[in-house]
Amino acid sequence: EHKNLSAPKCVKCKSEKVRKKGFRKTSQRGLQQRWICNNCNTSFTIDNGFWKMKNNEQKVCQAIDTYYEGLSLRKVRRNFYKYGNTRISHQSVLNWIRKYVYLIRKKLENAKPNLYGHYLTDEVIINCKKENHNFGLVMDKRSRYIVATRYTENAFISPEHSIELWSRARDIQRPKKLTSDAHMTYQDAFNRVFYTRYKEGRVEYEQINHAKTGKYNYIMERVWNTLRERIKVMRGFKASWSAKLLIDGFFIWYNFVRPHMTLKCSPAKMVGLKDGSWLGLICGLTT
Repeated sequence: EHKNLSAPKCVKCKSEKVRKKGFRKTSQRGLQQRWICNNCNTSFTIDNGFWKMKNNEQKVCQAIDTYYEGLSLRKVRRNFYKYGNTRISHQSVLNWIRKYVYLIRKKLENAKPNLYGHYLTDEVIINCKKENHNFGLVMDKRSRYIVATRYTENAFISPEHSIELWSRARDIQRPKKLTSDAHMTYQDAFNRVFYTRYKEGRVEYEQINHAKTGKYNYIMERVWNTLRERIKVMRGFKASWSAKLLIDGFFIWYNFVRPHMTLKCSPAKMVGLKDGSWLGLICGLTT
């Protein structure tokens, strides 16, 4: 019996006995193939990540990409109207970003990157609601892949904040070495997350003390400069949950979409993950 490998499963009963049943006409996304289930008679269209979206896939992905390339929400709106005669509101652009960053971030929780094992960690102050909040991350040095992030509404961190961040990175892959600055809480946090009396699994710890050596963690400073360049046009965030979501979206873009100038490819490709575009990331949500 011939089987249509491109046919989806029924959304209701999961049966593979489905057939095509014309098209669903949309104003912006063209004709969408409609299917009907021979088992339960349910009619449906395939969810390719843009189900029930008014605008087409290219416009949504272009809006998200130009936002993370550096345009403000209102400049993205003006850009669409100027060059495509497309009227969208800046709030629509923000809603698209929040929706898809949330879904992609959830999907990437199951990612298994093949990391090189030398982690760098640091934190930076983020302005939100005219207050100073703290954002921290862990990066794999060789691949420049952002392993884990942490956002807190406190301006100053405690050992518990670093424990939360480093434990998340450790659960993805235990490092061979960790490099940080000389923050007073780091040593305690390192002992509680990585200490072992066994030689196997021991993690080397390096602290860069600028006051004594005059050196900085230059790779991490370059990452922060890239982030500051992006959020400068935002003039601060209005809500901490939104700030965390938008910054995580920036690092999804950093890991998967933006080619790294030094690596000549994306960090995701360096660690064996599939990189590409926002369209590929979003369509991958349904696979």
